[in-house]
Amino acid sequence: MPKILSIQDLSCYGQCSNSVALPILSIFGIETIILPTMILSTHTGGFKNIYIEDLSESIDKICKSWQDNNISFDAIYIGYLGSTKLIEKTITIIKLFKKRDTLVFFTPACADNGKLYQGFNDNYLEKLRSLCFYADYIVANVTEAFFLMNYEYQVTKHSNKIYELIDELTKKFLTNIIITGIEIENNEIGVLLKQYHSNQISFFKEQKIIGSYHGTGDIFLSYMIGKYFISNEINISIKEAMKFVKDAILLTKEDANHLYGIKFEKVLRGFYEKANG
Repeated sequence: MPKILSIQDLSCYGQCSNSVALPILSIFGIETIILPTMILSTHTGGFKNIYIEDLSESIDKICKSWQDNNISFDAIYIGYLGSTKLIEKTITIIKLFKKRDTLVFFTPACADNGKLYQGFNDNYLEKLRSLCFYADYIVANVTEAFFLMNYEYQVTKHSNKIYELIDELTKKFLTNIIITGIEIENNEIGVLLKQYHSNQISFFKEQKIIGSYHGTGDIFLSYMIGKYFISNEINISIKEAMKFVKDAILLTKEDANHLYGIKFEKVLRGFYEKANG
């Protein structure tokens, strides 16, 4: 049974980061080990008076325990980190636990809609770029893709510009790149993949559901990784993850007050039952 280490925050209330990585990866038969970088009372999408506990001082002790017990991982999944100190610690973790066959999936989780998240700056971005060089797959939305290249954000739909951008990212970081959230006409949303070694480019599209839904990127990536580990087919994994997110949003959109997050649980059960007969 594969083991995946998920390094990102943990919201006590709400569906994002490790709160969705754990159940989604587990249903694929993956042993999911979480390393919370911080604990939040709720996710940050619509709540007030959010309590945050930084766990960076505990990480070294946790990793030492893992080393003493000869614990290893088949993949490392890195999401929201939140500080330059935690980025540096994550790089150290990769150096400690990455073996020849260990895959590293990394999403910058730092920006959207043309802006950095509150509290982040150019120094944080530069640290994220240093982490990119350790990843086997970088999964970024359009804004993050521009910022990783140190480019000013441009409103970019499915056009030559996005293909130029993914080509530059692949050459810069020498790894596989996935750009998500690409706007398409006819009310569709797209994902673009470029594989580093084969130079193959693939484009996927799915129906776009109008509205803002917290945690969709985390749900997409968690499902994509889980599916990849049982199929070994990245194209199939992306395509199915997009449909999974769409179906989960369709269950959520009628509930305007569902601050908890996307209602993915019933959809996940259905996908699992279909896959297992």
